[in-house]
Amino acid sequence: MIGSLPARVLMALITVAACGPGFPPPDPIECEPAMDYGDVSPLVSVRNPLEPTQPIRIDATEVTQGQYQRFLEATNGGAEVSGQPTYCAWNTTYAPGTECFGPRVAEILACDVRPQTCVDWCDAYMYCQWVGKRLCGRIRDGVGHPLVSAATLNDEWYVACSSGQQYAYSPGSSDEVYKCNTLDCFAAQSCTYSPGQTRIVPPGSMPDCQSPSDNYHGVYDLTGNIWEWTNACDGSDGPDDICAYRGGSISHGGSGVRCDVIPNRRTRSYQSSEVGFRCCADPE
Repeated sequence: MIGSLPARVLMALITVAACGPGFPPPDPIECEPAMDYGDVSPLVSVRNPLEPTQPIRIDATEVTQGQYQRFLEATNGGAEVSGQPTYCAWNTTYAPGTECFGPRVAEILACDVRPQTCVDWCDAYMYCQWVGKRLCGRIRDGVGHPLVSAATLNDEWYVACSSGQQYAYSPGSSDEVYKCNTLDCFAAQSCTYSPGQTRIVPPGSMPDCQSPSDNYHGVYDLTGNIWEWTNACDGSDGPDDICAYRGGSISHGGSGVRCDVIPNRRTRSYQSSEVGFRCCADPE
């Protein structure tokens, strides 16, 4: 795994290793047991309330680091960036921004089953295109649409999260949010990790964090764990366009992780250790 990491990831590892004597090394990060997520996340068909005969197809789980690594390998470590839309012309690499992982970047990236984070909007957009899908956007064609319509029945991600506007959170009412990897889970002491562990968990490892409705069952972690980029943006000019990421993360809870809330709107170039993505696809 380490041998195939992008050059700037290896440089970060060298920097950490060179901290010098007098600083005991931190305890190693323990990766979760290997889980078979496949080459890409499987698509789940959920009901489209505006056109029931044309279901929405959305990834069951967030894209993992192992899945994203295949994309990097196919694009020369993320350096081959041809084919991007014009508003992503500034994006010179698909490699995750290692600085946002903190000082233990190489260890974190070696945990293949964790969600891929520290990628910008254009990285997410191009990964989905590479696997024959698309970043979740407007219903029917998946194209981008304004932020003002992101929390409506015209938006694929919102429909999947809210079970067609039935619920405020993916697992149901506010009383059910503890089932997802959020501050509510931490407060209820129902999380799958213990204090001190890395709290972002492998996608789908909290199986109750999904819709209680049969028509929307099987899509995990739309609430909590990590924020997810979507194709809802104000502007189509470049890195400073404002785009929506959704669903909340391990650092948020309560009303902050509602399906219809977009409290954090960031530029296409933004990267964070708590922001990743999943993909959608056209009806079969």
